Amino acid sequence: MEEESYREKYKALKSKFKAAQVDHLKLSSQLEIAMKAVNCLLREKRFLTEKLNIVTKKADKPVKRAKIEEAQPPEEQNNDL
Repeated sequence: MEEESYREKYKALKSKFKAAQVDHLKLSSQLEIAMKAVNCLLREKRFLTEKLNIVTKKADKPVKRAKIEEAQPPEEQNNDL
């Protein structure tokens, strides 16, 4: 009787562990994709900054850089209306 109870608990824990492994694999692949996208954007930013510096040197006057505003959470955006 007790042995069957332990077997059932073991099977339940084993299935939970396998589900957790699957979730971990999904999340780690999503993280890898996101990190590649971030690295690509950083590379593009460095490239554009370098090109801007070249244009600025050729023009002999500083170029005004646009201010980058942080995106507001959706809740704050609705309150502004």
